[in-house]
Amino acid sequence: MKVAFVLEKIGFSLPLGLAYLSGALKKSGHTVRVFKISGHSDEGELRDLLSYAPQLIGYSVITGTQKKYLEINKRLKERLDFYSVFGGPHATFYPQIINEPGVDVISRGESELAFTELADFLEKYRELPEVMENLWVKKGQKVFSNSLRPLISNLDSLPFADHRMFVEKFGSLKALRRREFIAHRGCPYSCSYCFNPEYNRLYEGKGPVYRARQTEDICAEINFVRQFDNFKFVHFVDDVFTLDEQWVSKFSAIYRKEVGLPFSANMRLDNCTEQIVASLKDANCYLVQVGVETGSEALRSGLLGRDMTNRQMAEAIELLRKYKIKIIAENILGFPSETYESCLETLKANMELGPDFANASVFNPYPGLKLTEYAVRNNYFSGDFNSLQPLYYRSSPLFFRKRKESGQILNLRCFFSLLCKHSFLLPVFKILSIFRYNRLYKLAGDLLDGFYLHKLLPYRFSPEGYLRLLATYICSYRN
Repeated sequence: MKVAFVLEKIGFSLPLGLAYLSGALKKSGHTVRVFKISGHSDEGELRDLLSYAPQLIGYSVITGTQKKYLEINKRLKERLDFYSVFGGPHATFYPQIINEPGVDVISRGESELAFTELADFLEKYRELPEVMENLWVKKGQKVFSNSLRPLISNLDSLPFADHRMFVEKFGSLKALRRREFIAHRGCPYSCSYCFNPEYNRLYEGKGPVYRARQTEDICAEINFVRQFDNFKFVHFVDDVFTLDEQWVSKFSAIYRKEVGLPFSANMRLDNCTEQIVASLKDANCYLVQVGVETGSEALRSGLLGRDMTNRQMAEAIELLRKYKIKIIAENILGFPSETYESCLETLKANMELGPDFANASVFNPYPGLKLTEYAVRNNYFSGDFNSLQPLYYRSSPLFFRKRKESGQILNLRCFFSLLCKHSFLLPVFKILSIFRYNRLYKLAGDLLDGFYLHKLLPYRFSPEGYLRLLATYICSYRN
């Protein structure tokens, strides 16, 4: 069966979810291609898709992009005969999207087995199934909602993600010379601003939440991709890479020998032991991303459900510095009930912690989050998910105490990384923050963040490579 995946944009990061689906589908004997279609500038790509004439088209949708994908699907339905499948976070946590015109199927949660089973069924019977785990299927006016199958316990049983299809198709994926892989799935923590608590509830009783791959399988995949992709840096996209100290120790011994490339990973500062950090360094870990989120301990341990003190974080960051591992601190501004003054407290905390790069995004109330429920219940958010934008850097749909506060918080987001590096500029920023949030501030924020991120890479670019990197960053990554 011919299957197509359609993206509305592509930046630096390979979409691993779709790559895993493609790997599973190809192993089952199906033909898979990927296309980027967003507007009229993609007419050539549209002609290629129409010529390919797939029977099944899949979209991975995050909240904020659903309107774009529904419009793309509508355009394609007018010119092609196919079944559409909407997956990704939005379909998982807002399955009501099945009721939108043109949506035939939604796939919730882990979808390698479900999507492949659907393609197999369609190839054999030429009609949609009514019963198939993980899928909600619309036939006429009737929707068949099915339960989730158990989580995939043995991640090594999955085919490698289909990196080749994406890398050979999209040149922008090579601009950063970094490639994404996954070593674990799942997260057992209960942060209220994260989807994991609801995801774990959906899968309750269906297997362990946190699952690890064997290091040998991870290294085999990385080395396989290196045969056709000359990347210099590995990024593990796991929600938390360092939960199991014994696993990290074993990984260190094997990875350094079998792969050896510098890598980055996500870790929590409250499980940052010296043994873990030493193992990461031995494996050639160059960079970690850690969640600070807010400077307010009361907000962090209370509303956010993240029981971690500022002192814990400072001690962990000192430990990482001792081993010369670079640090990106992730922060979120504009939580429900938060004020501009408390966001400045987050800025101050980052100034004191001194990460190599302090990144700040803006809270968006996605479906399925405990914090979204709180926001709706307390009249900080209308509950209209169509009001959300595709990026969590650009806007906030929340209602704040003062009308001007939203703009002040967005202004702070733009200059957050600069102010953390150069605190003496804070009086200048306080003058700039008087003015309305505007395109110039957005551009300045993007360029500043891009500059600091570029400085963190463990290699340098030629002038031509840097310009290509900058163009991709501005046009795709932050647009």
